[in-house]
Amino acid sequence: EFLAETYGITVYQEQVMRLSQKLANFTKGDADTLRKAMGKKDRATLDKMKGKFIENCKTNGHDSVAAEKVWKDWEAFASYAFNKSHSTCYAYIGFQTAYLKAHYPSEFMASVLNHSGSIETVSFFMEECKRMGIKVLGPDVNEGFGKFSVNTNGDIRFGMASIKGVGENVVNAIVEERKNNGPFISVFDMAARLDSKAINKKSIEGLALSGAFDGFENMHRAMFFTLDQEGQTLTDKMIKYGNQKNLGNNTTQASLFSGNDEIVVTEPSLSNVEPWSDLEQLSREKEVVGFFISGHPLDPFRLVLEHRCNANCAQLKAGLEPFKNKEVIFGGIITGFENRTSKTGNAFGKLVVEDYFGSVDLMLFGKDFIEYNKYMVNGLFVFVKAKVHERYNQPGSLEIKLSKIELLDEVKKSAFNQIKLKIKLQNLNDNLVVKLNSLLNKHQGKSSLTFYVEDTESHQTIKLFSKTNKIAIDTEFLQELDKYKEVTYDLN
Repeated sequence: EFLAETYGITVYQEQVMRLSQKLANFTKGDADTLRKAMGKKDRATLDKMKGKFIENCKTNGHDSVAAEKVWKDWEAFASYAFNKSHSTCYAYIGFQTAYLKAHYPSEFMASVLNHSGSIETVSFFMEECKRMGIKVLGPDVNEGFGKFSVNTNGDIRFGMASIKGVGENVVNAIVEERKNNGPFISVFDMAARLDSKAINKKSIEGLALSGAFDGFENMHRAMFFTLDQEGQTLTDKMIKYGNQKNLGNNTTQASLFSGNDEIVVTEPSLSNVEPWSDLEQLSREKEVVGFFISGHPLDPFRLVLEHRCNANCAQLKAGLEPFKNKEVIFGGIITGFENRTSKTGNAFGKLVVEDYFGSVDLMLFGKDFIEYNKYMVNGLFVFVKAKVHERYNQPGSLEIKLSKIELLDEVKKSAFNQIKLKIKLQNLNDNLVVKLNSLLNKHQGKSSLTFYVEDTESHQTIKLFSKTNKIAIDTEFLQELDKYKEVTYDLN
């Protein structure tokens, strides 16, 4: 009668309390002590109560083997035991949040990002946004607010208050001015309209590095940091122009030539300098935000990481036990390294590999150091194969033992030789054939194409190899292919 609603399985702590009272005559106090011991995984208390439970079950005429089985099940149950009242609350919140995520995905994810806390968690949820098809846009002085927000297109806009060097006062000044007098036309318009006390060189550079000025025409981030032919950066010009405009607006001094009471200040020209490379832009973006927003250096290798790896850096850093005695394959970018000498004079080192989800340290000792220290270069894209096993003379302690490190760029060239498209016979029609033909012609390349048409009724599959079509397997192609729900695929 106590397990009817959970199909005979003990799920809630309250059920254990009631069962212990009925089977072994536990008092309500004993039952509550048992509940607490389970909740806290208090092995000592559980062991003490076992004898009483078994003896009282025998006294009540229950088979001792059955009583042992019940207690053994409860010991296992203790590792996930939960009380019903909490379960109800969490289930209720679970349904509410599931509803919000399904019907208001952008608003829900913006709220989740605002309450994420750590940079690693924010990065994780930004990847979830990508999976859901929600764009997470970088900061923008004409659209952003202090926190993550949703724009009219349903995209999530990054919050400016999270930018290093840009405080809440700066953000409030930008948002208030924009609200009262409309969007900013240019960086110089912004400099003129904001009080020079509200925005300074550090905040301008933080906004620039994060991409908050990218929305203005003919603008790129290197302008704010590189001296032009006039020997000035765009940051210098903005500050000077803003100071002059503020001075002109607050003085009664007349211009000698203007013919009115306001000093005429000519808007400077944009700095003419070379833009940064994508890698440098992303790297400096990360300096002020903590992670990549406008893209990721690993994006050109995303397919390799998704289809040729069986682990990511965050999983490896969280714990090696799930990978014990297994080969792990992962990739990333070298973001740090150390070159050291032990007390005995032996050289050893460390590589820090980072991917979309986190980073992991790879220690290099002995032959590994000699073999792989050439990869001690920040910014290298690497593909790693390794084995997880116990450390020598340290039972129970696991380590990552390197098998091979390659450059991702080289791996990418030969990563995929063939794509297999699988279609059920009942889904095959003229319309699908026309659409697939158009897609395949649009993405011609060097990889082989094979169709597998499955007849589920006769349990037969026909293999059709294309001699004429060769495909370019890239992210854009697979994203378009994913739209066809009738087609699944494998990459080889």
